[in-house]
Amino acid sequence: MRRRRPDLLRVLLEPIETDRRGEVPEGGKPYFSIPVFNWHEGLLSAIYQRQYIESDGAFLALRRLPPLRSSPGSV
Repeated sequence: MRRRRPDLLRVLLEPIETDRRGEVPEGGKPYFSIPVFNWHEGLLSAIYQRQYIESDGAFLALRRLPPLRSSPGSV
């Protein structure tokens, strides 16, 4: 992805709002922000739970992933 579609990688390294699914700390928001991919101490980590990202339209309107065009040769 880094070689073929660096535009996608840039988006996946940005924080996105993720539903807390009812586990809201007192005084907290019903979502938290976290990137799908993250570098930490030289290692790549990933977190992806689509239903947590798409679940509550009430706060997901805060930030949507931008539409990305397909590049030639992409699958």
